[in-house]
Amino acid sequence: MRFKKKHFEKAIENIDSLITEGYFLDEILLEKDFLPLHGLVGWKKVEEQIKRVKSHYNNPVREELVSLKKRDQSIRLILLTAQKTHSNDIVLIRKIQTQMNKIDVESATVVAKIVDQNGWLGKDKIGSEGNETLFLGIQHIDDLLVQNKYLPILEAAVKNGNAEPWHFAFLTDRILMNQGKKQIYGTQTITSIGPKDAYIVPLQDPDKVDVLRKEIGLEPLNEYLEEFGMTWNLEAYKKDLGRIEKLYIERSVKSRK
Repeated sequence: MRFKKKHFEKAIENIDSLITEGYFLDEILLEKDFLPLHGLVGWKKVEEQIKRVKSHYNNPVREELVSLKKRDQSIRLILLTAQKTHSNDIVLIRKIQTQMNKIDVESATVVAKIVDQNGWLGKDKIGSEGNETLFLGIQHIDDLLVQNKYLPILEAAVKNGNAEPWHFAFLTDRILMNQGKKQIYGTQTITSIGPKDAYIVPLQDPDKVDVLRKEIGLEPLNEYLEEFGMTWNLEAYKKDLGRIEKLYIERSVKSRK
């Protein structure tokens, strides 16, 4: 990102917001595109703020989690891009999925150890990035024993303000999906080999799904599904439900073998 001089002050304000939430604390000072800001009076305050925020964190844990998140999100971006641009290359997509599964297992192992030793640390202890990575590590492992173990811990963390309600919603839906059951919040989709074959995991109450999503701070379902090249239409979903449920049952049976 390149900044014009008139945008410098606004850039400093945006950076300040990121720091307050505990995002990109290690990257901000190293980002080359921020070099034009270093001569401003406000930049000294940025440096001081980062130092001050970090002083309240468990930085070894935070840094380890941030590193895990980068790997987690990078491999998923690679997979999403491959599914859009090389949807017919099944070998490539499966190779990426295999690597992603390997990363997920490694991440879950680290996250489980951190939670077992420290409890579910809030963003006041490890920043928003670190806190979100605790959730991602358990969410993506797709191991019911692990997920069921940490779901009540996550639920308690939400009640104590140490995790976001949507973290609990995503993990709840993931567990239901891994059990072959209908989900609640519409967070889980089956993208299969490509967007054309994708479908949303069947819903317990499709008529109220957007109300439930709003209660936990999630965007409307249609906005969420656009990220996967999908759309949401309640009537179309109901008409297509027979096909969706058939595909979902076949997937659940196959995953148990």
